[in-house]
Amino acid sequence: NLNLLINKAQGPVSLILNPDTKLPNTCLKTCVETLKPNHILSCPSFDTDGKRLVNLRLFPTLKNIFQDRFLDTDSRLKIQSKLELNPNENCWLQGSFLMADTEIFRQIGFDENYELYFEDVDFFRRANMRNIPIQYLQKAHYIHHHCRASSKVFSAEFWIHCRSAFRYFIGF
Repeated sequence: NLNLLINKAQGPVSLILNPDTKLPNTCLKTCVETLKPNHILSCPSFDTDGKRLVNLRLFPTLKNIFQDRFLDTDSRLKIQSKLELNPNENCWLQGSFLMADTEIFRQIGFDENYELYFEDVDFFRRANMRNIPIQYLQKAHYIHHHCRASSKVFSAEFWIHCRSAFRYFIGF
């Protein structure tokens, strides 16, 4: 569906925004004014209680997925705080808020074979292969009503997440 919508977009800049997000008054204006050409932009994300969410991450490995889920659940936030200072080619952004030139979204596209989860990781892996940089804007933020359904072990979303991870890891 994202590819269909992006292909219909008529503006020079597009925003991919999850329906469970809320933008503070100046967020959109600040992001549009600050977006660098040929970059993909996002900004910090907070839950409805004001807790910082992780939306800038290193590309996953099987080892760090296991570690994040079961051993050190705070590790992603620690890593993000370092990455925010200088996002690089080893990073990806969660797809709940992504802004870029419409043409970038069209060129890369989203792999429609992902049911849920990992489509944004795959998108950024392919963006990285095209040397398209990430821009992480500290002076804006958004609210994400993040339900974390896939973190409930053995839920339907958990199994969909596992299938998507499997597809991602066997894909390259």
